[in-house]
Amino acid sequence: MANASMPNNLGEIDHIVVLMMENRSFDHLLGYVRLDGVLPGVDGLTGKESNCHGGEPYPVTHLNSTRFYPDPCHTWECTEDQLQDGNGGFVRSFAALDPQTPGRIMGYHNASDLPIYDALAREYCVCDKWFASVPGPTWPNRLYSLAGNSNGERNNPPLFPLPAYTMKTIFEHLDDAGIDWRYYSHDIAFLRVFAKYRYYTVRIQPFDSFMRAARDGRLPPVVWIDPNFGDLGVQGNDDHPPVDLRRGQQLVRRVYQAVATAKQGLWRRTLLVIAYDEHGGFFDHVAPGVAADDIPAFRRYGVRVPALVISPWVEPGVPSHVPFDHTSILKTILVRFCRQGDVLPDMGARVNAANDLGPLLSRKTPRLKPLRLPRIVVPKPTDERLRREGLPQAALTQPTELQQLLKELKRECLAAGVPPSRL
Repeated sequence: MANASMPNNLGEIDHIVVLMMENRSFDHLLGYVRLDGVLPGVDGLTGKESNCHGGEPYPVTHLNSTRFYPDPCHTWECTEDQLQDGNGGFVRSFAALDPQTPGRIMGYHNASDLPIYDALAREYCVCDKWFASVPGPTWPNRLYSLAGNSNGERNNPPLFPLPAYTMKTIFEHLDDAGIDWRYYSHDIAFLRVFAKYRYYTVRIQPFDSFMRAARDGRLPPVVWIDPNFGDLGVQGNDDHPPVDLRRGQQLVRRVYQAVATAKQGLWRRTLLVIAYDEHGGFFDHVAPGVAADDIPAFRRYGVRVPALVISPWVEPGVPSHVPFDHTSILKTILVRFCRQGDVLPDMGARVNAANDLGPLLSRKTPRLKPLRLPRIVVPKPTDERLRREGLPQAALTQPTELQQLLKELKRECLAAGVPPSRL
């Protein structure tokens, strides 16, 4: 039911759906919208951006493959190095992995590579000041996105022992407010890194259940979707290198179409957020700013990441220049569903200070006709195709650090009796 007490059209939203992808920077995926004249008002690429390394300039350039290998370094320490000299350390950092062609880290994609994002960017809202919560890798950033802090984690944890975090997540606040939610995953849900949800089965469900619920207009008020980051490069769709970006485009298309064509008029009351947990080591030209935080070491945002805010209530093609990070999602959920008068639950200084997404829902009347998005074909990664793209077979078979961690987490959950269909 619409909530007339909301200060803006956020009160028209009954369903908030979040899809958080992996490891790409804003300039790497959406910087082209300025360079190619798609959305000139976006703070994207001009074509003049470059890094210097070894006395040589390395300008931004279009990449000729939708796969990328090797996986760039994106630890806290590497990110600090990349941000030195006004975001001038990306090539220097990547040269440690690829001394022959270090300038590839300055590469970007465009509409020909990302037709789904191109269509959504034109018709909805690109947020060009959305930063990762932490200048570091996946683990701490996803912790911030769910709990508003990382328990002091700067990097992905060691494989053993697996952590079991005890911070209160957004889902417990929803429980306190009597609000239903679901967490959908393709393989192993990241939410299981929290002790409360390690062996939980009630509201963690497979992605196919999301598709059925959306089709039937039965989505709960809050939906969180994990991409497939448990498989290797052939089947993954999370955009984590070396996954083919076209697989991620397929996933985004499925999620958008599911909510935009759902029964029961669900689309009119939906806010869909697509964001990336962190930059994955790829170049971005915007320096992260100061962030509020309870821990002094975390009072700085991470690198800027791609983010799209999608809803019938969003003005088409009007970008947002408001600073956001992943805790803005938490703030939006709290404002819409957990407010008691003027009081919000306390999730810490970062969430308290975060801007919510409500002001982006600025239309007087919703645009209810969904987009017709193009189909995405992903060619089989044959040895010949990989050779042409300059990628070794190891690009498809070498597990990432995140995949190793999640594989061990899955093994523990199965040993404890969690049904495979509910991971």
